[in-house]
Amino acid sequence: MKNAAMQQRLSSLIEQYLASRGHGTTPISTSRAVRAITTVMSDCPASDRELQNLIAKSAIERGYDVHFDLGGAVDELPVFRI
Repeated sequence: MKNAAMQQRLSSLIEQYLASRGHGTTPISTSRAVRAITTVMSDCPASDRELQNLIAKSAIERGYDVHFDLGGAVDELPVFRI
């Protein structure tokens, strides 16, 4: 990523997105999260795939289930919980 300020902003947006989802029974959709974050941060320095990984890492660390539904070669991966 380009610089520390952009990394911090991106981390903050990911945290805000996760907080807005609550801890319900619905997994975090990586495609919806990527869309929401890139809508707010149109100059996002991460690719969609990199952003998906950052979202998933943060979500898993906080105990959320994750649905990897961004598309591409891994769109059929199951929901999992660590």
